[in-house]
Amino acid sequence: MEFTKTTQNLSRRVLLQTGTVSAVSTMLGLRALGQVAGAATSGGEDDYKALVFVFLAGGNDSFNLLVPGGAETYEEYRTSRGSLALPMEGEGALLPIQPDGDNETYALHPSARELADLFRDGELSFVANVGTLIEPSNSEQYRAGTVELPSSLYSHNDQAIQWQTSQPGLGGSARTGWAGRMADLLHSSYNGEDAVSMGISVSGTNLLQSGSNGVAYSIGPHGSVGLDGDGSAAPSWKQVRAKALRSVLEQDYDNLFEQAFVDRTRFSLDQHEKFSQGFSKVELGTSFGPVGHRWGGSLEAVAKTIAAHRDLGMRRQTFFVQLGDWDHHNNLLRDHGAHIGNLSRGIGQFWKAIKEIGMAEQVVLSTGSDFGRGLSSNGRGSDHGWGGNQFVVGGPVRGRRIFGTYPRLRLGEGQDIGDRGRLLPSTSTDEYFAELALWFGVPPGDLPLVLPNVRNFFDPAGSPPLGIMKG
Repeated sequence: MEFTKTTQNLSRRVLLQTGTVSAVSTMLGLRALGQVAGAATSGGEDDYKALVFVFLAGGNDSFNLLVPGGAETYEEYRTSRGSLALPMEGEGALLPIQPDGDNETYALHPSARELADLFRDGELSFVANVGTLIEPSNSEQYRAGTVELPSSLYSHNDQAIQWQTSQPGLGGSARTGWAGRMADLLHSSYNGEDAVSMGISVSGTNLLQSGSNGVAYSIGPHGSVGLDGDGSAAPSWKQVRAKALRSVLEQDYDNLFEQAFVDRTRFSLDQHEKFSQGFSKVELGTSFGPVGHRWGGSLEAVAKTIAAHRDLGMRRQTFFVQLGDWDHHNNLLRDHGAHIGNLSRGIGQFWKAIKEIGMAEQVVLSTGSDFGRGLSSNGRGSDHGWGGNQFVVGGPVRGRRIFGTYPRLRLGEGQDIGDRGRLLPSTSTDEYFAELALWFGVPPGDLPLVLPNVRNFFDPAGSPPLGIMKG
């Protein structure tokens, strides 16, 4: 096999983006490595996996989603949260859950009924107190200033970037996301040459799925959006305009920039037609509406795309769904409860659809957010924090568990760094994402290409750091 020479001089930016890897691997590029990996991949056309990443933009107050349920630990929670604490009994009471192999009891927000059902059915687990870290850290090191910290902590934009790139040391200068780097590595191994991007987004352009070789393919709740005016249902004047544009695209041009633009536009229209043909064949019996928000439609589009994967020539896909409005400085008890209810119903409907199409063992849905929230009340809500709780749903997930270390919610102690109840993460995003990437098919030896910081937390050649996945 011959490799195309990609570069002779490695820039500092490339080295930062790829992390500490061998010069040979860097020069070959992730796409070439993906071609090599293709020779070693196993499984036929049914070897399909989909990773759905739901990003709760704004900073979810996740210590009111997953609450300690023991007599002593709940009292610590109630004292620390003050007016924000949810009751264990009576009207609006928390929903009790009991993790397998854990002596501690927990409870979920009263609006999270579908999530509670999924947990009890062994199809959902939580990852406790996870957040951006550059190296293993504790509160004593933080106070002493002896540990390197992610840049711009508590900033919405910067922390959202770091969650999507898993490069907290680069701050806002990172240009590729960890799912995009997975696509660079794996796309040619698992998906057809003419297939659309491995990354499908129902929330527009995002950094998570941006790689060196491509970006996400954007769709809407009703599928791919093509040329306005295509199809007999369009008004006649739009059809005339669309035909005129297509005639322009059928020409060849001497100007290289004009030709490149035309070629790319043709490719996009061809991809739209292929995607739409597969997507339009899928009819789901599961009802996605109404959930009181647009979220249900986004998750329905994801389920339909997963169902159409064979027609699309895809054996690996990532999906990005962003759900906004989680920045609850005010009216937390009212607004957060409504958001949790909509999220829970949407996830419940989505998972029902995935089981309907028989794909429960090939799909994993995971969540992320800018950051957790501080435990202390500001009078009406909570302010920006650091570590928070996330959840993972799927047949491949070891369900009914709490992974990582759930902190004691005592102000001024343990993981509290002494600033409005902000908790230092006990699990890094690198450890969390490593579990997902390894399940998705990234070889352990190539994991640092996807997560450049991962060796700071565990040896990729060893066992997965948290044990979230079965097998």
